[in-house]
Amino acid sequence: MIPLWMSIAVCGERRKFFRLWLPLFLLWILLLPFALLALPVIAILWLLFGRSAVAKPIVLWQVFAGMRGTLVDIDHPHGSVFIKIV
Repeated sequence: MIPLWMSIAVCGERRKFFRLWLPLFLLWILLLPFALLALPVIAILWLLFGRSAVAKPIVLWQVFAGMRGTLVDIDHPHGSVFIKIV
């Protein structure tokens, strides 16, 4: 399943805290028309060149789907950043 939300939290030197929630499902909705336009091209490439031409978009999709549950925590004396992909 593709990730639907991303949370970014930034903490500065003076403990100023900033949190941002990004709805990734809106990004997927925006990319859907481009994916539908790319489907005939991918089908033609598959017929002409075989599976090797279609493997790259499939791998890219699997990378995006595998991002779900990713946690990135960067700590520095001047501040910290925490990214969570849900």
